[in-house]
Amino acid sequence: MQSKDFTIGVLATTAAILLVGLAVVHTASAPAVADGMTTTSSTGNFILAVGAFIQADEDLVYVIDTSTDRMLVYTFDSNNRRVEIVQGINLGELRGATQPGAAQPPRGQQPGRRGSPPAPQQPTSPP
Repeated sequence: MQSKDFTIGVLATTAAILLVGLAVVHTASAPAVADGMTTTSSTGNFILAVGAFIQADEDLVYVIDTSTDRMLVYTFDSNNRRVEIVQGINLGELRGATQPGAAQPPRGQQPGRRGSPPAPQQPTSPP
């Protein structure tokens, strides 16, 4: 009878250990992974996304302010230990440029360049 009681005790102890292990595994939080995550602020005015710039081995944070239609891109400079702005973009201008009916150059003509001198005028002969 003692070997039977010992076996039941070992099995009960093993079951209790496995039950505690299962509870620990299911209550442990997932590791924090930031790549590709997107979230919205509680007020709904900001959208935050993170990503990586593989060529320069940098992590970027994209902040979109929906109330002003602006996007700012930040990176962390580990040498100077500070956050720097990489670029700011006005999304309203981009949206306006892609709308049908936006000012487009006529077909077959090159768009004008900013800062280039005006095209020379043909001289007209006096009447």
